[in-house]
Amino acid sequence: MIITDMRPLSMVEDEGFNRMICTFNPGYTLPSRTHFTKLMERKYEETFMEVRTAINTNHSKLALTADIWTSVASEACLGITCHYITDDLRSTQSAAFESAPLQAFQLTATEHLQERWREETSFSDAAPNTVLLATALDPRFRRLKFLSPEEVLHVQTKVQTMALAEKREMDVQQHCSSTSTNTPATITDIQGAVVSSMGHPVSAAPLADGCTTQDYMHTDRYHDCP
Repeated sequence: MIITDMRPLSMVEDEGFNRMICTFNPGYTLPSRTHFTKLMERKYEETFMEVRTAINTNHSKLALTADIWTSVASEACLGITCHYITDDLRSTQSAAFESAPLQAFQLTATEHLQERWREETSFSDAAPNTVLLATALDPRFRRLKFLSPEEVLHVQTKVQTMALAEKREMDVQQHCSSTSTNTPATITDIQGAVVSSMGHPVSAAPLADGCTTQDYMHTDRYHDCP
């Protein structure tokens, strides 16, 4: 009851629990908390040795999970959970995987995984792999340990080439932007020169409407034209 319900050892000293035991068996003397503490310690040692023997004799890899928590009494506790595959389970699985349908499924799944991996890791200048390019720019995976040294060099070279091309294009755009900013000022200067030159005498050349160029240069005479 103490272990199953995770109750404290002090419950054997509670008045209500003692009355319940006395009602069930009036002649029974309930052991003290110290007695149950010794039983718990003995059980812990037995379980610890069983787990240690099972891990030492097991050939499977272990998966450990640590959990840090604080009890109600503000006591820091560390719980460690160990998962592993026992020999009897491994033998059962190996026998099950020997059937023809499962072997065919394993073969098909392996081929699909290998093909998917080749697609994810393939890289060429004609069709750059955006996933590999993004991975090469990520500080966590930029070493590309899952590729061969030749493939890593190829990807890094492509990234550097694309970066230089992008920088060159940005420089060209900045240069064009600065040039276009100066262009309106030059046009304005030309227009000002043309307007100022309109006040000077201009040779009278006949036009199709009967007016002359000199008439167009003076608005007061423009209205007199037919």
